[in-house]
Amino acid sequence: TEMLNFLSHDLRSPLVSITALIDHAEARRPGEAVSGLLSRMRKHTETSIDLAEQFLQLARAESSEAHEFQELDLAAVAWNALEQVWAQARSRNIRLRHQFHLEDSWVLGEGNLLERAVVNLLTNAIKYSPDGTVVSVRMEQADEQHIRLCVIDQGAGIPESEIPGLFDRFSRLEQASDRGAKGIGLGLAFVEAVVRCHGGEVEVTSEEGRGACFCILLRQIQ
Repeated sequence: TEMLNFLSHDLRSPLVSITALIDHAEARRPGEAVSGLLSRMRKHTETSIDLAEQFLQLARAESSEAHEFQELDLAAVAWNALEQVWAQARSRNIRLRHQFHLEDSWVLGEGNLLERAVVNLLTNAIKYSPDGTVVSVRMEQADEQHIRLCVIDQGAGIPESEIPGLFDRFSRLEQASDRGAKGIGLGLAFVEAVVRCHGGEVEVTSEEGRGACFCILLRQIQ
């Protein structure tokens, strides 16, 4: 609780204030040299805010306190996640495709956490996909009691040796540096924490040169 309070207020608030001060300074139309300095300051500040937010979300997902689960439509969660990454995909000319092969997709869970988990998977898929490719969200009946939601890309794939450590904190693919992809390696750790607190599983299948498939397996409400 102390860590969450620190991240949510004592760390984020000063950073947000710095961003506001940068806005004020830029409004005064500074010279080229100062303008460039302010731009770099904004970039580093926003990175720090994003880092604090990711730590906060991960801490909430891993919290031992009871989560407020309720009945929700996993298809609606997926649609909301797709809406959030639409602009990011469009900027890379990446098409988003959905394939929902089931009529009933109700689960017991916390909508905000599940939506953020799906957004993280979609963001990663877009980040590691070539321009002009397709990222798909597929939902299907895994068995009589479970729903499987998968995010599939057409990227370079993941070496088999790297798959076991994908969900470790601060773990990043070696190809991330090659592509200039940014990140601190908390996104997949968050996904695993969310799925685990929902009593589900995360599955990963990939083949180098043929993309990757990340699936979330959740218990369906009968």
